[in-house]
Order: sequence, then structure tokens, then C-alpha cells
Amino acid sequence: MIEENKIPARQDIETLAREMRDLKDSLREISGKLGRMERHLRVFFPASFPKAKAEPRKRERLEDSPPTMTSEQILSVYNELVDLARTDRGVQVEERLSRLGLGDLTLLVRELGVPTGKNPTRSALGKSVMGRLKQSIMLSRHTARPSSTDTTHSREHQTSEIEQQSATTDLNDPDSKSSS
Repeated sequence: MIEENKIPARQDIETLAREMRDLKDSLREISGKLGRMERHLRVFFPASFPKAKAEPRKRERLEDSPPTMTSEQILSVYNELVDLARTDRGVQVEERLSRLGLGDLTLLVRELGVPTGKNPTRSALGKSVMGRLKQSIMLSRHTARPSSTDTTHSREHQTSEIEQQSATTDLNDPDSKSSS
């Protein structure tokens, strides 16, 4: 009867390790002999060993897939991606990028100001977008990034603050009174 919880002795482990090394050495020797035999047969009987031609992979061409979105739509997609990335949903961001067509992905990269080169690959474009996402998150980590609806309000607010500051400066500046 075999004991199930019995720990093998150190001597047994060393014996097993030695047998494994011997087997590996034997397999290496056999593999080397087979390789030499195959090489000799290929030299003397080349017709018996036809070369397998690898089919080139069809790559998506940029000319074949024009963008289907406008610049505004693609930037709103980018804002959604930033929000997803900010909440640590990187898998969803990559999934969303993979669903974009090559034309839309290229448009997104161009809108973000990343140079694309002559023939960009899908993976290179995806890495570029992910890099911009990380930059955007790092740059806005300590400041709240305004949403697209808040930008109009914040611009109006900034303009009114500037007007108030200039009016206050005109009242307090003695040189401005003498010139009027």
C-alpha cells in the first residue's frame, strides 16, 4: 500500500534529478543526430523535402478604410476613453480601440497630434492613443478636466473675470486717470 502524504527522501529526489538530466542529455543527442540525418538527406534528395511557402498576411490598408466619424465624434470617443482609463478600466479601453476601424483610429491619432508615419500598423496606432491617454491622465491628475459642456461656461467665466480685473486696474491706476 502506498502512503499518500509521505515526503520522498532526499536520496530519492537526487536519483530522480539525475535520471532527468540523463534523459535530457539523451534527447539532445538524438535530436542532434536526427538534425544531421535530415540535413544530409536534404542535400542528396531535395525533391523529397519541399519548402513550405508561407502565405503573407493580408494587412489592412489605410486607403481601404476611410474614417466613418467626424473630428467632433472622434474627440468625444477620446473623452469617453479618458474617462474609462481614469477609472482603471484599461481592458475596456483597449477593447474599444480594437473595435474602431483603421480609418477612425488613424483620424483619432491625427486629432491627438501624434505623427503616424507612412504605413502605421493598428498596434502602433493603438499604442499611440494609449500613450496620449496616459499623458492626459497624468497632466490632469490634480485638476478636474472640464467636460465638453463645461468648457463654454468656463470660457465665459474667464472672460468676465478678465474684464473685471481690467476695470479694477483702470480705477486704481493713477496714470490711467491722467490720460483720459
